[in-house]
Amino acid sequence: MAPIRVLPPTVAARIAAGEVITRPLSVVRELVDNALDAGARHIDIELSQGGYDLIAVHDDGGGICSADCQLLGIRHATSKLPLDAVLEISTLGFRGEALASIFAVADVEIRTRVSDEALGTRVTREAEMPIQRAPIARRTGTSVEVKRLFRRMPVRRNSADPASEQRLILRWVTTCALVNPAVGFTLRNDDRVLFSSRPAAFQEALENAWGASVAQRLLPFGPLLCGDVQFDGVISGPSTHRSRRDQVVVSVNGRMCSVPELSQALERVWREHLPRGRYPYLVLRICAPPAAIDVNIHPSKDVVAMSAVSGLAALVERELHAVLGRALYQPADTVRLVLRDSSLDGHSASEATAGYETGTGWGQRIVEAGSLPRLRIVGQVDDTLIVCETANGALLIDQHRAHERVIFERLRDRSQQRFAPPIPLHLSGHALRLVEERNDELNDAGWIIELCPPHSAILHACPVGFEPGDLIGILEHAGTESNAPFLAAVACHNAIRKRQPLTVDAAEALLAALTLTTNPTTCPHGQPIILQLDHRFLERQFVWR
Repeated sequence: MAPIRVLPPTVAARIAAGEVITRPLSVVRELVDNALDAGARHIDIELSQGGYDLIAVHDDGGGICSADCQLLGIRHATSKLPLDAVLEISTLGFRGEALASIFAVADVEIRTRVSDEALGTRVTREAEMPIQRAPIARRTGTSVEVKRLFRRMPVRRNSADPASEQRLILRWVTTCALVNPAVGFTLRNDDRVLFSSRPAAFQEALENAWGASVAQRLLPFGPLLCGDVQFDGVISGPSTHRSRRDQVVVSVNGRMCSVPELSQALERVWREHLPRGRYPYLVLRICAPPAAIDVNIHPSKDVVAMSAVSGLAALVERELHAVLGRALYQPADTVRLVLRDSSLDGHSASEATAGYETGTGWGQRIVEAGSLPRLRIVGQVDDTLIVCETANGALLIDQHRAHERVIFERLRDRSQQRFAPPIPLHLSGHALRLVEERNDELNDAGWIIELCPPHSAILHACPVGFEPGDLIGILEHAGTESNAPFLAAVACHNAIRKRQPLTVDAAEALLAALTLTTNPTTCPHGQPIILQLDHRFLERQFVWR
């Protein structure tokens, strides 16, 4: 073993860069953070070969004075962290490591000027040469050019994937423009414009990033206060979702980041309101006092800790449940439902002289507004969908999923019926194993069971509306849905089936119960209960205008 020695500064800087600068995206993030901290209103980013040959970031911010340029490239030299204020960080950058780390893995040129100086400063570092500084003429602001990234790290450079890196940088810049709508961004790769935005209002930034068709379907929430922390944002309705979570954007004081407790709360929202493996478009913007957050968690600065975060997470979860719980599914604007002659079996059908009318009682029942608007029950399609009319158009309601939602929320309220004396149950060995495996979930659902091996158990209580004999079917059904919440499996097993004719009274009772639920539009498995054909959609389909 070699003797213990102090590493040369160039070696120590490269080791630090192994954490801070791991790829071109890391460089772009650090330089854009610096530009935003400098108050830039326009930021232009140029790439070549996905950033491996060139990354240039130009901004119109405040610039760097010539005296401070003497410290550029020196590790832990920063203007953003006065004295010992490490616990009250209000800027995106703060460690003074980024430029030093970039200098260690690339050739760098910085050109900058502040408004009250006649000349700017040019700072360069190439290969292993010393840092050079010289006066130049230029406009106010800063330009940083990073060339030949990882040239002195051949293994990392040879494993580069420029196309993949370009996609990651494009996604990050697009997201950064959402979080900072007052700043204009331009991103080019090999002289081709990949993204461009101008300083604009939040809604225009959403349209620019995600397109007008998505932006028009976003549901706003907030602003709401949790102590001295404020949050607001937008989320896509249950009819607009993705297979990846890359458009779930959380920012704290303008910093794109993750907050572990909030991430867990958001996951609970997805599980209840969206199909399995689907994620929404979301922007959640949080504004908190600097003393209430800790951004000094990881060199990447993308994880933030917050004080009193459990209360904030609960409020965010409750608000998103409320927003999504009342969001109706709508067909996409591009869908055309017009029936063509070629779709019909025959073309000679004649008009009957008899008038049209629904079955007895249909069309005359009204369900007053609750969590849904006032409903007029029109009929039933395929013994599966209940058709209703509202002030805003027509609704198609899946009777099985509607009943699932009603049962699910009743189970979640834990209302029980107790048996005195308890009821003995004779169960197979397989059924007993299922009871033992899922006993905690059964208790949460209201089933209180005492096991008496080898082939029996005693039932002390079950949920209101259930019978002791339902237990076996529930266990078998839950076993086929091992990845679904147990309460959802219980509700699914006991709900009205598809293609089951309903009387008007039954339909009215079901819809009345549905309007009393907190989330009447999505079943516990995240599938839609209601499809809305609003007046605007109908006018477009029939070309009434």
